Amino acid sequence: MKVLVAGASSALGRFVCMELTTRGHSVRAMARSAARLQGTSASEVVVADALQPHTLAAALSGVDAVISCLGASVQPSPFYPRSGSWHDRLAGFDAVDWPANRNLVDAARTAGAKKFVYVSVAGANKMRHLTYCDAHERVVDHLRASGLDYSV
Repeated sequence: MKVLVAGASSALGRFVCMELTTRGHSVRAMARSAARLQGTSASEVVVADALQPHTLAAALSGVDAVISCLGASVQPSPFYPRSGSWHDRLAGFDAVDWPANRNLVDAARTAGAKKFVYVSVAGANKMRHLTYCDAHERVVDHLRASGLDYSV
């Protein structure tokens, strides 16, 4: 099976790539920076940004499944910015996790992926009053409505 791992430069994404490779799958690692994908165990790497939907078609071409490990860092530090401006650094999960994963779900459906796996938060449905959990649950709601076979 060919699997795209979105957010493959994160600690979780790197682990998922390694585990899939160990299990014999063909893995395409996706991140916003080629440099951050150096040393990955994936057989292919692709640079794409899920906040820029036009970059996703090539990343998803020919994949059977998508695993999304992407989202805003939960690391409370200015050393993990999304970009250079303070506004972007302070962008909440609603400004990153929800639109990025929505775009990825839509692009996966368009590309004909058979399965979508989304890494969420345990019990997020009971904590929607928290921005972090609500952003994740909005993705789950969108995934449910997408028609894709999925796991959360």
